[in-house]
Amino acid sequence: MEQGLLVISNAKAGSADERMLHEVLDVLRRGGGGVRSEPLGSPDQLDALLGAHPHRLVVAAGGDGTLHLLVAALHARGELASRVIGLVPLGTGNDFARTVGIPLAAIAAARVVLQGSPREVDLLTDDAGGVVVNAVHLGHRRSRRSCRGAAETSARDARVPYRCAAGGAALARLADVVVSTAVGLMSRMRYTWLLRQGKHSQHPNVVLTRGRRVELTGPPIPINSDGELGDAVSHRRWTVQPRA
Repeated sequence: MEQGLLVISNAKAGSADERMLHEVLDVLRRGGGGVRSEPLGSPDQLDALLGAHPHRLVVAAGGDGTLHLLVAALHARGELASRVIGLVPLGTGNDFARTVGIPLAAIAAARVVLQGSPREVDLLTDDAGGVVVNAVHLGHRRSRRSCRGAAETSARDARVPYRCAAGGAALARLADVVVSTAVGLMSRMRYTWLLRQGKHSQHPNVVLTRGRRVELTGPPIPINSDGELGDAVSHRRWTVQPRA
């Protein structure tokens, strides 16, 4: 039975990321077991890779977008509950790594892949078959900056995430919903100032609530799941999947 690691990396990474990826692969290979490294291709290519290596631990070597596509592929295959995913954060934001306490230093994260213990985390899924690992952003271009900031911060905040706290302790298993209509210049500046202090809910143009299911109905609106842009939607429903 084939075992070892299947490392999925960002095919569009620059030279600096490529050098770091080589260093990460060296650490993983020294840990023993086989290591197969593949660039992230199309969804069909990713699905074929996962099917060809069903017994390998899958490692996302990249940012939140790489992790999102890998989780989405495993979710579509019905294999999220049966396969372990490792993460070496090589992206820009690395929000998921920050949330669950994975080291942001790539070499240290590679050692966690080799030595760490798996733990279950919650996931948001939608009624179109999609997944959300960090946050989903909805809004028109002029207001997306406000929505994006609020959503990402609430996902990282150890007091109110829908997944788990930085130490891995499961919390309320609820999705945070932040609605911001702070679109004027002064209103956005105040919102940003409060956001950096974790006090954005005090803004008069912000509504914050939580739920196990979140439903959107209305005129078509742009959607962005973990940085992956989607078509405008007029109806979408998200559900928290505990320990998915």
